[in-house]
Amino acid sequence: RLLGAFRRHERSIRRGLGAALRIEEWDRGWARVWEPLPATALDGALREQVVTRLARYVAVLEPILRADLPGDVEWAGP
Repeated sequence: RLLGAFRRHERSIRRGLGAALRIEEWDRGWARVWEPLPATALDGALREQVVTRLARYVAVLEPILRADLPGDVEWAGP
């Protein structure tokens, strides 16, 4: 169900996160939205970049998840 939601909102997700991201089916019915990162040492600069990027993913994807979760799925959050 969420894979369908991600695909329906793909344009807005790409506007918020960029063209490099990938939306795909993952193991056993899971879906994922991700992007490749270069294989480099996880130094302070890269850690900061990943933290900032992850926060952006949450900001862009959370409204879609909230809107498209089935009614019987409880959302535990503020």
